[in-house]
Amino acid sequence: MKIFMKTLLCTILLCCLPVLSFAEEIQDIEWKDLIPAQYQTVDPVAALSQEEQDEAEWIIYLRMNLPKVITDREQEFYDEMVATMPKLKEKGIDVDKIIAERQVRETSLNMELNGKRVRLDGYLLPLELTGKEIREFLLVPYVGACIHVPPPPPNQIVHGVSAKPIKYKMNDMFKPITVTGRLTAKSGSKNLFLGDGTGNVDIGYVMEVEAVEEYTQQ
Repeated sequence: MKIFMKTLLCTILLCCLPVLSFAEEIQDIEWKDLIPAQYQTVDPVAALSQEEQDEAEWIIYLRMNLPKVITDREQEFYDEMVATMPKLKEKGIDVDKIIAERQVRETSLNMELNGKRVRLDGYLLPLELTGKEIREFLLVPYVGACIHVPPPPPNQIVHGVSAKPIKYKMNDMFKPITVTGRLTAKSGSKNLFLGDGTGNVDIGYVMEVEAVEEYTQQ
């Protein structure tokens, strides 16, 4: 009888071991972790003086946003850009190179986090409202992102999808939260309601949400 009981106990323990051994832990991550390690380099503009940074960022903005065919209204900005770019290059600031590097860095995804259960702090922007509950949202790294300021890069936006409804009030978008779930590296675009209408926001990740909690500082 004793031998039988020992054998039975060993069998039960062996059956439980795989479950215990392969229980998946939750990985605490920060927003910088969503950027692949090889692109977590310091932006060359950051090494400039504040005046040079402001000048470079303005010319970069013009370079990215002025259309190929400009109007009379845009001619002044175009002339400023053309005149300033060579001066910046003399200081070692290659505007086109910086733009190309930023585009790669901002759209690249960290595939090492693909399929992992993670926990991430941020701010919630609802994608849909049903009464006082939501099931889909964007998680962003700072308050007001996409609303009062331009959206963060795609690899700094997470599309959260919850099987269970989440209680939500409009003021909640100004409160930090902690979201836990399984992360998928998947580029896409979501339509976000803004104060003056709607707009498409590019995203880099999707999270199958397990929990949304109030942020508590560690």
